[in-house]
Amino acid sequence: MTSDHIIKAAQEVEIINLESKVREINDETYLVTIADVAGSKGGIYRVLIYRSKESGRDWSTCNCTGFLITYRCKHLYAVEIKDHNRRARDKNDTSN
Repeated sequence: MTSDHIIKAAQEVEIINLESKVREINDETYLVTIADVAGSKGGIYRVLIYRSKESGRDWSTCNCTGFLITYRCKHLYAVEIKDHNRRARDKNDTSN
């Protein structure tokens, strides 16, 4: 469950680079979202989100301190929302 604090803070996150790639991991196909985001106190963090349609396994990570402590952070949430919106937009574009 994502806290209200993280949801609000995620609105201020600047996503510098966002891309998706298909990768084979242990004979399973994953859509991997890779993002670089600007840290609020400087620096750049890397967010990785792995999704498998085959097994339903999903996992994600960010190399910020917040994620290391709580396994959830504003950077990850910001990327998840932007990626979700991008995939929904792409899906709607191809169905028209």
